[in-house]
Amino acid sequence: MTIAGIRGILVVIVFMTLLVSGEIRGVTVDGQCPDLLIGEVTSVDNVQAPYALASVQLEKVKVSFLLKQIVESTNFQNGIENFEITILKNGPQEFVVGKTYMVGLNGKWFCSASKIE
Repeated sequence: MTIAGIRGILVVIVFMTLLVSGEIRGVTVDGQCPDLLIGEVTSVDNVQAPYALASVQLEKVKVSFLLKQIVESTNFQNGIENFEITILKNGPQEFVVGKTYMVGLNGKWFCSASKIE
């Protein structure tokens, strides 16, 4: 087997591992998002994906929020001041520092987001 063939197999294994472990999430995962929070973005930081090959990295960002309001929640309680999500860097959702978003979560998993003007 060639090096290119081995690399291709490794890429598939890494992708499937991330998919099964929940590391890959889109803008809307499913309709079961019991947590709805409103927060202002305080930082957007690059995060290196685990198990990433140098030639094939799934770039991610960690987005930190200052909590403004808990609209609805089964997993978050009053008293928290901040929350974070980790999403794909070049995914369909982009977060801007200083802007406010309504964020849907299912526990620690990102479900959806919409900017509040």
